[in-house]
Amino acid sequence: MTTKNTWLKAVLCLAALLAMALAPIAAHAASAPVKIKFWIEQTQDIAMQKMVEWFDLFNASQNEVRVEIRSAGEGDEYLQSVRAALASGSDIDMWRLFGPSTMPPFADAGLLLDLTPYAAKYNWKDRFFSYALESHSYKGKLMAFPANPETLLLYYNKTEFDKRGWKVPTTWEELCATCENIQKIGRIPIAFGVRGFTPANEWWLSVVFNSAAGPENVYKALTGQIPWTAQPFVDSIAKLKYMWDKGWIMNKQMYDVTSDDAVAVWGTQKALMMMDGSWGVKYAPLYAKGFDWALAPFPAMGAASPTLPLALGFSVGVNAKTKHPDAVAKFLNWLTENPKTAVEYGINSNLEFWLPLKKAAPDYLPATTAPKTADMYRTIYEAQSSGKYGYATWTFWSPGTQLYMYEKLPRVLLGLMSIEDYLKEAQSIFTQELAAGKVPPVPAPAK
Repeated sequence: MTTKNTWLKAVLCLAALLAMALAPIAAHAASAPVKIKFWIEQTQDIAMQKMVEWFDLFNASQNEVRVEIRSAGEGDEYLQSVRAALASGSDIDMWRLFGPSTMPPFADAGLLLDLTPYAAKYNWKDRFFSYALESHSYKGKLMAFPANPETLLLYYNKTEFDKRGWKVPTTWEELCATCENIQKIGRIPIAFGVRGFTPANEWWLSVVFNSAAGPENVYKALTGQIPWTAQPFVDSIAKLKYMWDKGWIMNKQMYDVTSDDAVAVWGTQKALMMMDGSWGVKYAPLYAKGFDWALAPFPAMGAASPTLPLALGFSVGVNAKTKHPDAVAKFLNWLTENPKTAVEYGINSNLEFWLPLKKAAPDYLPATTAPKTADMYRTIYEAQSSGKYGYATWTFWSPGTQLYMYEKLPRVLLGLMSIEDYLKEAQSIFTQELAAGKVPPVPAPAK
């Protein structure tokens, strides 16, 4: 009996010692944070640095979740990497989508997590501008997290305009006169390049549909009230082709030069205007040497007044198969909780990642913000606040219609397809997508 008791005591003692030895390991395992991976397109060093700094504030604010960024190439290479990772079940929790119009194919393939419950839990409707959540809703569900408000603007050489007594054009007639005057002095009226990035065609579509047909007609077309073959859209494309035929857009060379080439042409003053996105404020100063420049909405080409086509260029998709949906949602919600921080890091990241938050007012802009960047931010914030904006293709178009329109536009400009046939086929695709529920919700234009 004594031997048995001695053996039992030894076993209990060993178990106690083992438990004590394993306790720190168990405690560490219990306290180890969940790691979530955020895949983004390769970006500038300063932008990446500021995004990491912002996300590290989240990491330091609590012990449960740690978010890590992975840069996965550029353009098509990036998209291929993401698709491969999603297909293979790799460690990808979130990734960048290039705006709401790229969202439906991922949703249809069952690759996106429905964020509707989290939007309700965290009351996102009170934090985001309504259009931001509406445009990311698909078949009644919130399928991505919205970021990067964008628009398209006219960049012009203010020094040269002032020297010659020209005013920035605000109407179609003034635009035509200005382009003719620029050609007369041997310069290119509008710099623009598409080579290497076919979707850039849709920037022109966004501009002319909203500036010529007007946002009211664009809204009616996107909601199926009038067809894309309606006269306002025929006139819109006709005016774009008129500009092309006149050589006003890059002297008919926009398919031979890249976007960087076009900015360089503008920067060396061979062109006196440039159509580009609001994101251009981060690189325009690098090219514009020896002259002052300014920004303006693209002239009204038939609409009642110049209209900013609004877009969201950075949507965060959440992997439907993520092992940590609550942790991902916690992180995304944290980004919305402090608008001042969101503004500061959005601006300091060279506008690579900023949020359409109601309370992210221009008052929060850092004192070091470049004046033109601050002006651009105020312009977009005011458009969001007032609801007075147009509809950019990469946010409000259905995916098939968007793809067709930007891929086939060169055929129209080069005279290989009639405007009527182009819009007829676009309407055929759109009709099918509207019936299939693939057209995103579109907010009505403000009165």
